[in-house]
Amino acid sequence: KHIFELTNAKGIVIISQYHERDHFKMVQEAKSESLTHVFLMNNGSLERQVWSIEGMMENPLEEEYPADFLKESRVGRYDVMALTATSGTTGLSKVSEEYNYPHQFPLTNVEKCGCTRDDVIGLLCPLSGGVSIPAWITFPFVPCKLALLERWDVEAALKFIKEKGVSIAVGVPAQLIMLMDSPELKKDDLTSLRAYFSGGASLSP
Repeated sequence: KHIFELTNAKGIVIISQYHERDHFKMVQEAKSESLTHVFLMNNGSLERQVWSIEGMMENPLEEEYPADFLKESRVGRYDVMALTATSGTTGLSKVSEEYNYPHQFPLTNVEKCGCTRDDVIGLLCPLSGGVSIPAWITFPFVPCKLALLERWDVEAALKFIKEKGVSIAVGVPAQLIMLMDSPELKKDDLTSLRAYFSGGASLSP
């Protein structure tokens, strides 16, 4: 509720339930006066002003509008791109504005990794920040597919890379080391993988 009041947020995108926490119920209990749209992943809702992501994908409204319909509302060079909140462990969360992502960081990542529309970026640790930031803010600029591994497990990660056709994996050094040490590594067809973006800690050569 504090974040809603602080940002005057109009909409929120959430997964309805995750790790036994009911995020949709938390949003309802906040009773924000500014919040007018809730976008749910996983399952939809019949409630007013609650939208199902899956439903939007199955019924793409963009086909009914011209390609430049949202041109005037695109994020500009000096506009605020993101609001980052602190954890709130020592008091009420504070929020900082981020400006530099739209034109510098993403395009640099695209050039370094040589990202194309055929790439699949696989997030092995889909956090909202940290090592995941380059993936979150890069894939829309290509655009290319972004796949998220829900729970970390070496065998699940190898299967995830193979089945999703991940070409650029993003994770922390510990995950890379565990993958490299896995006896299953040579058994799986990982020919789609061409790069691993590591961050969050130092990594020995």
